[in-house]
Amino acid sequence: MAVKRTRTGYQLWWYDSDGRFRKRTFRGIGRDEAVRIEREILAARDRGERPLDERHAPSFAAFAAAWLDECRSGWKASTLAQYQQILKSQLLPVVGALRVSAITESRIRQLITGLRDTGLSARRTNLTLLVLKMILRTALRRRYLRDDPTETIRSLREPRTEVDPLDPDEVTALLAACPTWWRPYFTVAVWTGARPNELAALRWGDVDGGRGIVRIRAAAIAGRRAPPKRPAACGIST
Repeated sequence: MAVKRTRTGYQLWWYDSDGRFRKRTFRGIGRDEAVRIEREILAARDRGERPLDERHAPSFAAFAAAWLDECRSGWKASTLAQYQQILKSQLLPVVGALRVSAITESRIRQLITGLRDTGLSARRTNLTLLVLKMILRTALRRRYLRDDPTETIRSLREPRTEVDPLDPDEVTALLAACPTWWRPYFTVAVWTGARPNELAALRWGDVDGGRGIVRIRAAAIAGRRAPPKRPAACGIST
């Protein structure tokens, strides 16, 4: 194998495992980086791995669609819908047309800055970054990438939400002011802490009035019953 200096970077020459001569030019890198890449190529060849060819990497849009289809069986319907929305709204408009091999650390940082400039919250930006990391790390394992471009990118700091719960007297006042038809709903909501989608999925069989227990067995997601985030029995004063 040889490392040759060019006007724009370095060119590597080597023979792969079947004796075929190969060469490739890397622009904008120094000799130390070229030598590191050379060692990786030789090590991969000796392990019998196929050569990494970033030029044949699929577009981010195509790879993300395949990733969703392969992984969706292990997710809740709400998780799948959330990832689909993030791809549609935040990722595909910016990097969808790029090959996965062309998504660099710099491009990702520009993406994050752009999302924040549009007013996207730190929490939503971090969730977008999480989805991007999962997709690119899958591409790395499948040898469409040489390195993980998200490795040094950290999540944004999310501001803490100030919580000011109602005290018992305020709860009593709230329930007294509720219209009659809403009072049972808010009574259960306040004293159990159940989420709105968990309340929407309640059935009479989930309520044990004699023991003062409401069992959270499901959550309503897009009009369908799905497993809740935290299966539990919630007590309520009777």
